[in-house]
Order: sequence, then structure tokens, then C-alpha cells
Amino acid sequence: MDDVVFNRNDVSGGLTGITVPRPHFLGMSFTGRASMYELAVVVFGLLAIVAYALRQGPIGRRPSHRA
Repeated sequence: MDDVVFNRNDVSGGLTGITVPRPHFLGMSFTGRASMYELAVVVFGLLAIVAYALRQGPIGRRPSHRA
């Protein structure tokens, strides 16, 4: 894996890695650590609400057919 992936600049950015720009959407910039934390809390909160809604709906209450 070292030769195939990690040391290749075109695949993984070499030993220094790939830099990913911070997200910018809805007119907001998430460049600081606090703003990235707040974004992560909101995203995970929304995903938790969606998961809870799925579990409470007919799909989540479907009985498993294990023998």
C-alpha cells in the first residue's frame, strides 16, 4: 500500500497529503475551527433526526424475518 497509494502524489498527495478547501455555501464561510464544529453538530443533528424518523416510520418498524 505504501508504494501504490501513500507515496504517490497523483493519488494521495504524497507524504504531505491532500488539502481540501473549507466549505462555503448559503453565503456562509466555515473557515474557523468553531464554525466547522457548529457545522458538524448541525449535520449530525439532522442525520440523527432523519434516523429517528426512519425508525419510527413503517420501514423502521418492519419486523425482521430471521429464522
